[in-house]
Amino acid sequence: MFWNRKDALIGYVEAEAKLLMRSQAENRVILERSRDTLMNILLAGAGGSLALAVSLFDKGSESWLFYGVLLISVYLFGLGALLVLGNSKGYSFLPMGNQPDYLYRSEYKDLDIIDFKELYLGTMQQVINENRENNASFSKWLGFIRLLASATPLWLVVAFLFEKIM
Repeated sequence: MFWNRKDALIGYVEAEAKLLMRSQAENRVILERSRDTLMNILLAGAGGSLALAVSLFDKGSESWLFYGVLLISVYLFGLGALLVLGNSKGYSFLPMGNQPDYLYRSEYKDLDIIDFKELYLGTMQQVINENRENNASFSKWLGFIRLLASATPLWLVVAFLFEKIM
């Protein structure tokens, strides 16, 4: 088979595209694990806070402490709901490979293999671009939820100040 510069270039670009797609898929797995871990932390915190609030109420503790811990529980449950809703926004991940519509069409039968690979690389580029954008959006959403979660202790301060002002 005769190899020319275009063959070599297309082979190189295809190999790089596959590496990038594999890297994006690994990144997505890490993001999903991070989301699952964050959800576990939020639910554990919310459940533990609720149990503590019930215990504080039963013991007749100061009202600001009871309400502060109860607010924390509601807040963490709310963040968990936001995490689920944000994930349902459609941070999809396209498969690593060509899309089914482009695998084979009758009009491809007369194409030279190099021309077909160029078409294939075009669809790979679209997949890479969309997956990059989806991973970036997913990552930003997780960061936003983490930022909100870091403000959780402030609910105790709010409850304390509310009791002192009222």
